[in-house]
Amino acid sequence: MKKFSFLLFIVAIVLSSCNSERTSTLQGSAGVTYELLIVAPTDVWQGEVGETVREFFNQPDTTMFMLEPLYSTPQITQDQLDKNEMFRRFKSMLIIEIEPGSTPKVETQDNIWAQPQRIFKIIAPDIPSFKNIFEEYKEHLLQKYTEIERDKLNRYFETALNKDAIKRVGEKFGYTFNVTTGFYIAKDLQDFMWLRSETSKTSTNIMIYMEDYVSEKQLTEPYIALKRNIITQENIPASLVDSYAKISDVFPLTTKIVDFKGKYGVEIRGAWDTYNDVMGGTFLNYTIVDDVNNKIITLDGFIYAPNKEKRVFMMQLEALIWSLRQY
Repeated sequence: MKKFSFLLFIVAIVLSSCNSERTSTLQGSAGVTYELLIVAPTDVWQGEVGETVREFFNQPDTTMFMLEPLYSTPQITQDQLDKNEMFRRFKSMLIIEIEPGSTPKVETQDNIWAQPQRIFKIIAPDIPSFKNIFEEYKEHLLQKYTEIERDKLNRYFETALNKDAIKRVGEKFGYTFNVTTGFYIAKDLQDFMWLRSETSKTSTNIMIYMEDYVSEKQLTEPYIALKRNIITQENIPASLVDSYAKISDVFPLTTKIVDFKGKYGVEIRGAWDTYNDVMGGTFLNYTIVDDVNNKIITLDGFIYAPNKEKRVFMMQLEALIWSLRQY
């Protein structure tokens, strides 16, 4: 059954590509960051099926200090979707259909009523079949919805770019990314740059640094963490004498290998705090192999936003970092 449903899933992806020619005429999608619209009968949503979906998508993000859910999941019925254009413009949508006698399958379509937009439909004959197929694909769904979050944010960011900063990053590293107008270059040294965006209540930061690729050891969590601590101690000033920013000793790191636009990358998420001070926050680090130039480039985003939820801030930084491209 797994092989068969996977084939159906792949076919659905191929069929959805036929919609690419009409995306230029579509409106921009709706929905706030980390909002997933569920389309399902109310009794289905209130039962075991809904409980299964909520248990996954509403679970807290363990890379955050505060218990912030992965997604909020408002629910509507198919009839409400059909009658309301606003609902059809949601960027991320999960349609659930329990149809007795049907073959369990997952379908996906992009940019049907708006862009960017990703719609998944799960069809199952009964509750056990739904649970099985959801368990099989839930991580994939989460990844694909996250891609749409980044896409939507970057479409917005591209309307307000700091072109001078983008140029300077590109000239220095051979790669650049979307730097929005709120950022300025706080420090520009050999193989290192620090970008900052400050408000009265938050501090949003991106560090970029590069080194020669010598061994696979440079792609391990201990090496990356030690490198980051050295970089922040030397380059990110703290408010008190004899204090400096570092990775938290009490909050666990989350590390995984990622395909970063075709390049080998390591993603590390965690918390930072300050030695001899009380400041701290959340950080996101991508260490990426440039095998053409035999280099390793690191982009590290971190936030200081006391008493504020940080997940949306971190997604904004993630979106900017994932806009990385050759200059």
